[in-house]
Amino acid sequence: MFKALIVEDNRFFSEALHSALQARFPFLALAKAAVIQEALAKVDSMQPDIIFTDVRLPDGNGMDFTRSIRAAGIESVIVVLTSHDIPEYREQALSVGADHFMSKGSTSI
Repeated sequence: MFKALIVEDNRFFSEALHSALQARFPFLALAKAAVIQEALAKVDSMQPDIIFTDVRLPDGNGMDFTRSIRAAGIESVIVVLTSHDIPEYREQALSVGADHFMSKGSTSI
């Protein structure tokens, strides 16, 4: 079974992404986390195939989370999400090991 983890503190966006993924991929195992510590525990327990992470989180940021995932040797596909589609965020996301960068207001990666 394909597994996905959504790391997002905005409840509305987290639910919307969860619903969209579940509707499109009904057999996808989905988990959510609102903070990095919770996300790290879920990465260890579920070993997701794909991780969607926000840039800004209450206990850190998605860039540091991505860097720690890669440093641990985890090969999940990582998509960094942000409301601020600026080149600096995009470049930093890719430099820390993200596979994709997506603006929350966009439908393309």
